Amino acid sequence: MVEHRQPQSKNGGTIIEQIVQQQENMGLSSCGSEEKVMLQCDEKACPSYGKQPLYCPECATQERHPHAPIFIAKKSKNVTNDWNNLRQDVRQLNQKVINWMSAHRPLVEVLDPILTNAEKKLRFQIEKLQLLNNNIESFYEQEVAESCAKGEIMKLQELIPSLNGFKERLQALDYLKNIGTLVLWKTYSEILHLVSQSHVLEKLSQENYDIFIKLKLYKVQLTQ
Repeated sequence: MVEHRQPQSKNGGTIIEQIVQQQENMGLSSCGSEEKVMLQCDEKACPSYGKQPLYCPECATQERHPHAPIFIAKKSKNVTNDWNNLRQDVRQLNQKVINWMSAHRPLVEVLDPILTNAEKKLRFQIEKLQLLNNNIESFYEQEVAESCAKGEIMKLQELIPSLNGFKERLQALDYLKNIGTLVLWKTYSEILHLVSQSHVLEKLSQENYDIFIKLKLYKVQLTQ
């Protein structure tokens, strides 16, 4: 006998169960019908816009809300997905950088001190990524998670500027997706001529020394 399973959400439980749970947390419609709100009005031309941002199906009439209904559950799910996608993107990038640094940290430690601008140092950029990851997780747990679980769409929409702010911070660090020779060149190309081979020979593994020599040779080729 084949067992049929309902689709699972990222946060555990079926999507249907989450919608039912969210609906239980909804307040009553302002129309006096004793029905809980299920829909959201975001049409500025609607006569009830601003007066009744959330409403029940009985209010979905041409007189009150003459526009296509927007389900709160779907809207809140979309915002929740935006947050979870951001969290996943930052976690994956952070882990990629951690994995790369575990093998190449000595090379960064040799080159970073030569840079005079602290904000251009690769370790500074990596620390910004780690801080962003921590900031997002902390903010999500304190401000977002409960509203996602309850489907509090008004609160979730109030937090969209914060979501966009985190996205902008991630965008500024997006180049770290290319962590490796490309990022090393972007970071250190202007100071490679200041570092001698003998200075790094005893400090680096063969793999890191080969990367350093590759960068140096490329710098020489460009200056010829």
